[in-house]
Amino acid sequence: MYKKRNVDIRFIEIDSCPVCSSDKLEFIMRGKDSESLSLKYSIVQCPQCYVYITSPQPHPEDIWKLYDERDSKDFAPSLNNITTLRQYIFRRYINKILKYIAGDKLSVLDYGCGDGLLSLLLSQHPRCAHVTAADFHPAAPLYIAQSGANISYIPHHDFVKSSARYDLILCRQVLEHVHDPVATLGLLREHMNANAWIFVEVPNFQSIWRTIFGPNWSMLYLPRHLFHYAPCSLSAVLQRSGFEVKKLQHGHFPGMKTSLYHLLGMHSPAPGAMAVLLFPLQMALDIICRRSSVIAAYAQAQTDQI
Repeated sequence: MYKKRNVDIRFIEIDSCPVCSSDKLEFIMRGKDSESLSLKYSIVQCPQCYVYITSPQPHPEDIWKLYDERDSKDFAPSLNNITTLRQYIFRRYINKILKYIAGDKLSVLDYGCGDGLLSLLLSQHPRCAHVTAADFHPAAPLYIAQSGANISYIPHHDFVKSSARYDLILCRQVLEHVHDPVATLGLLREHMNANAWIFVEVPNFQSIWRTIFGPNWSMLYLPRHLFHYAPCSLSAVLQRSGFEVKKLQHGHFPGMKTSLYHLLGMHSPAPGAMAVLLFPLQMALDIICRRSSVIAAYAQAQTDQI
């Protein structure tokens, strides 16, 4: 049993791969709990589909308790100067994604929108006619609640029942949080127009930073990250879900400061000047070592799945 602010969360051991059902899992490493910083978890790999799996995992009926108060770092508010920097980075990020997507007046879904800032900036792009943001909370996050008319929020339980279809779906820093990535991607595929694209981004388990920091690497983020991906396993899961991967690319995510704090046995404060100063160094080593902190895939539905 796991305690989070006096809320009990049940855990289950993983004996077989949730993606391909193989029972020949291989131990890779131990990992630290992101709150207690104690070595509570194992990370195992499936030799058949290559995904890395956290064990034990929060029970599917209880995992929402880790996020329900929006008090984890997924939703933490940024200082004003950090928010300005995030806006600049996200606008460049959006332009980079849209460079590969044809068409104007796009209908876009930001699935797992977090604090909603990326969704808001997508809605301000001239090529995005309407943006839908989805997450499991019943109410929209602050950035979306205060935004304009061409953006809307839909809770996950309503999204599952909806018939809406999209030209572009962003699934950014989400697939590592779900118990069944194949089912999640299959659901998203059902909401795609013909010739639509999906953009999937996840932490890269083969990152140089995981090698350097080991169980202190902040992007392990246990127990919230249930799966961990390398380029081959991300491609395998997408293909198993009915997608054809058109492009894989490497990217960067600022996790160096938090990893350093974890190494010292401390929790990292909110992002500030130190995180900003360390990020260029992190990006440089990502590029030099060719083992970046995140990986992303651009994919379309296989022709027999349309």
